[in-house]
Amino acid sequence: MMRTLVALLLVLPQIAAADPDPITEKVTRMAAVGFSAAPSFAPDGASLAFLSNMNGVPQIFIVPTEGGWPVQVTSGNDPVGSLAWSPKGDLIAYTVAPGGGLNAQVYVVAPDGTGVRRLTAGGKENNSLGGWTDDGAALTLSSNERDPASFDAYLVDVKSGRKTLVLPRSAGSGACPR
Repeated sequence: MMRTLVALLLVLPQIAAADPDPITEKVTRMAAVGFSAAPSFAPDGASLAFLSNMNGVPQIFIVPTEGGWPVQVTSGNDPVGSLAWSPKGDLIAYTVAPGGGLNAQVYVVAPDGTGVRRLTAGGKENNSLGGWTDDGAALTLSSNERDPASFDAYLVDVKSGRKTLVLPRSAGSGACPR
């Protein structure tokens, strides 16, 4: 009995020092890989806003175009899905999908992360971000708030939040014009 215990104690360090499982190592490294996507240049070209999950959940970051470390703009618990920098450079429009699922909502935020405002109703409707008007006063978006079976095109005044139905669509069709 004593010999078995001694033999086991001599073998255990060798088992612990064995090479790690290559599959486990590869899966661990792959799970740690982040992403960056959806680049949007500031109108003056000095900065680039983009989406990244470098902090765990896709959020908006801004980096100077001459280089440097990105600064995080949004910091919610839900993933940001798309973004568009305003022509004036004073706002970034973006979508957030609560829980990473459906019912995406459209928000705006200043490039320094202040002044976050939701422009859509925040309910069970789905919304997609379109583009900015040339003067930066309004955004286009598509939403199924009027009819859950179809997406209509809207123009949203960014200051007031007032939405105007631009193009009602039939069931199953409709992309927001950019």
